[in-house]
Amino acid sequence: MIKIEEKSYTAAEVGEVARQVVEYISQQSGHNPLTYSASDVYWVVRDLLKYANGRMLGEFVLTAKKKGEWQIHYRDQKSGIERAKRQRQTEIDKTEEYLKQQKQIRKTRAELSKSSPTLDKLFPSGPD
Repeated sequence: MIKIEEKSYTAAEVGEVARQVVEYISQQSGHNPLTYSASDVYWVVRDLLKYANGRMLGEFVLTAKKKGEWQIHYRDQKSGIERAKRQRQTEIDKTEEYLKQQKQIRKTRAELSKSSPTLDKLFPSGPD
């Protein structure tokens, strides 16, 4: 039985609970003929690390060494902060470029509307 109490857990405690869950799954595998592809296993590990990374000061990184071999390593908080800064700056740059494009589009539309004849000029109303 896995016990999850209403409390805050350390990363080590979460790891222990996860280990117990994985061990239980392993024990029950004899009752289930389902098999998993390498891709399935990769996504389980990736999602677990992504979840952990959202709640830790550092960052776990899954890196391909060669086909079929992966390595997990830990980047400390400083490298995680630097990575977040780079990502934030990339988003700022993308937003700035988007706003410039929108400004140019509005300017072009305004110029086109000035040079285009209005409906009144195209279809003058005649005497009724």
